[in-house]
Amino acid sequence: MDDKILVAGIAALAALLGSLIPQIFSYFKDRSEREFVKQKEQRDIQILVYEELLLALQDVMNNGNPSFPAFQKAILKVSL
Repeated sequence: MDDKILVAGIAALAALLGSLIPQIFSYFKDRSEREFVKQKEQRDIQILVYEELLLALQDVMNNGNPSFPAFQKAILKVSL
């Protein structure tokens, strides 16, 4: 009787461990994937803001004072 309980306990533990390990790896994979997507979105936003800044700077250099408010707005966006 004790052998049957021991075998059943080992089988239950093995089944639990067998189902738990893939879940743990899946959790860490999903977490790192979400972090990667978040960083990619931030980089895309930074690219757009820096492009706007450079275009505003070029416009100020070409047209002088009338374009200066747009240049200031672009600098504020980069600062944020």
